[in-house]
Amino acid sequence: MSSGDPEIDEKLDKLLKKLQDLSKKTSENVLEAVSLKGDGPHFYWSINDRMFVEVPSGVELFLMTNRGEKEGKYYVFSPWRWNMGCIFLIPKEKLVKIGCN
Repeated sequence: MSSGDPEIDEKLDKLLKKLQDLSKKTSENVLEAVSLKGDGPHFYWSINDRMFVEVPSGVELFLMTNRGEKEGKYYVFSPWRWNMGCIFLIPKEKLVKIGCN
């Protein structure tokens, strides 16, 4: 897939390579695919933005199992922003594991 802009394509390829390398660092899968329960708007704490940010329903999320949990919330990575990924703190009862793609 190409965006038509070679510079953007190169950055996307680097990001995807980085994610692929991260998921292969250990014998266990470091990034586990998850989704959110429910259909309504979801607002969760963004580590990057240091504020609550809306997480759209149906967005691709990855549980960061190597980070553990903080106060009953898991660290969840989302690559849904074009210029950078985003890490959220999401309560474990709001996540549904969807397994490997």
